[in-house]
Amino acid sequence: MAVCRGGSTRDRDLPRIEAFADALMRDPQRAAHVRNIRFVHHVPNYFWVPPPSTFPIEPTEQVWASLEEALRLLIRVERVRLVIHEQFESSSPCRLVNILGNVFNQSCVTRLDARLSGRRLLSLCQAWPSLTTLSTGEMYGTPLAALSPGALPKLRHVRSNIASLLQVIPGRPIETVYNDEQYKDNRGDALGRFNAIIQHCKTLRKARLHCIAESDDVLNFLPGFTHDNLRDLYLFVEFEDHGHVTPLIPSSIMQALPPGVLGGFPKLEFLQVMLFDSLFLAHHIGSVDSKDLNAAAEALSTFLGSEGHSTLNRIDIGFWGWAGQYQGGIRFIATRRGNLWDVGVVDRDWSMMPRFDDML
Repeated sequence: MAVCRGGSTRDRDLPRIEAFADALMRDPQRAAHVRNIRFVHHVPNYFWVPPPSTFPIEPTEQVWASLEEALRLLIRVERVRLVIHEQFESSSPCRLVNILGNVFNQSCVTRLDARLSGRRLLSLCQAWPSLTTLSTGEMYGTPLAALSPGALPKLRHVRSNIASLLQVIPGRPIETVYNDEQYKDNRGDALGRFNAIIQHCKTLRKARLHCIAESDDVLNFLPGFTHDNLRDLYLFVEFEDHGHVTPLIPSSIMQALPPGVLGGFPKLEFLQVMLFDSLFLAHHIGSVDSKDLNAAAEALSTFLGSEGHSTLNRIDIGFWGWAGQYQGGIRFIATRRGNLWDVGVVDRDWSMMPRFDDML
């Protein structure tokens, strides 16, 4: 992996971008075997003091020419990662993106992980038709709104916000969709937009979605995700109405799994549903007794046995919330044992949903 950072004493005397180019030029044979390249700009601190720059204060044409010459030595690059906080830069990020787009436009770059402005991200997507995997991280707006229909013909796996997913999905054979937004970009008709993402992607195999829902939507959200090709579905459902506290009774668990809903997922193998209510843990974790837990587990086991789903092997469903500094909840984990279902209860535990890389 090649990283835009200085290493030796000599490198640390140079601005990072120049040290990076210098290191590649010193060892072209090694550069020819690099597969991953990463440009990372330091995260700003809380006082908004500009951090040390990746770029010289006033890069000359010679600096850019040297960088481009060095990058052309990277003939086997498959993955490019760019994290650049542009509020502290001038035209340098734009110049860097242009050089990367030109240098690797005939290469085999198959993955881009980027936190860039929309127009710069868009230019790389247009320049690299070989991309199969795209991760845009957390961002506002719709960075890929202007993506042309012919761009990214080989794209299979994408992580982005809802607006960008709605732009990328149509017309492309997407297999993996990943959304873990934390900025609430998905307010409003979030469930409707997620349903559209799922239904417009007939080739989809895996999906991880962070949904924002009203408290009453617990009865309605899962049927909207039914899909003929899905194998793995991970749903994190966050209720907007924080005055609503979900009571832990068998009907609460079964509300997320209405009768017959699994029939809409004929190839599903794994389902995880986490219902988040900020007040659930604080209000209910101390009052839940073993009778409630056993009744919920029995109801889930009975339901799964009656559904007779042929491919489903595991279900992980539960409630999650906060209590002071503690986060956690209660999960019901159902595993198929032949024709029967074994349902276990994990108390006060939180299983993190998969990362993007885990699903590839």
